[in-house]
Amino acid sequence: MTVMNRQSEQARRQYGFTLAEMIVVIIIVGIIFAVGAMLVGRSFENFTLSRDATDIEGQARVALERIGRELREVRGKSSSTDLDIGTANEITFRDVSGTQIRFYRDGATNRLMRQENAGTAQPLADSITAMSISYFDRNAASTGTLTEVYYIKAGITVNKGSLNDNFSTTVKVRNFE
Repeated sequence: MTVMNRQSEQARRQYGFTLAEMIVVIIIVGIIFAVGAMLVGRSFENFTLSRDATDIEGQARVALERIGRELREVRGKSSSTDLDIGTANEITFRDVSGTQIRFYRDGATNRLMRQENAGTAQPLADSITAMSISYFDRNAASTGTLTEVYYIKAGITVNKGSLNDNFSTTVKVRNFE
């Protein structure tokens, strides 16, 4: 080979990339971007899941605290106007001031509702898929007799997205001595 041919061959090797080298680089960069996109996607999914969990837990705790606080003030258990134990998925009672209060789950909107004196109901929590009310006597045994009721347990099931959780509170009513 002549000197000139050698120089031009060296120049081509020093200043360019082969097609195979470019394809390898594109594949490696593509793999790096794909892994990065999956990690970012999972981060957003975890954020959404964490936000939903915090939201449903907060709503459930506030709603059950409200129910528990008001149940402690049930006027008495001498009649079903004081405390109606006939329904397992809602509760109606009169508090010490004579106000009729009803807690129930609205199936059309999946909300836990509070209604006062048969007026307009107010939502307490969203994404409620079930509500249960249980009654217990002094020995913590389940009872269906109004005069034996000593404890009341309110439970709710919350479902939002892929989260499904149960919350409950048990209350000893002050006027049930």
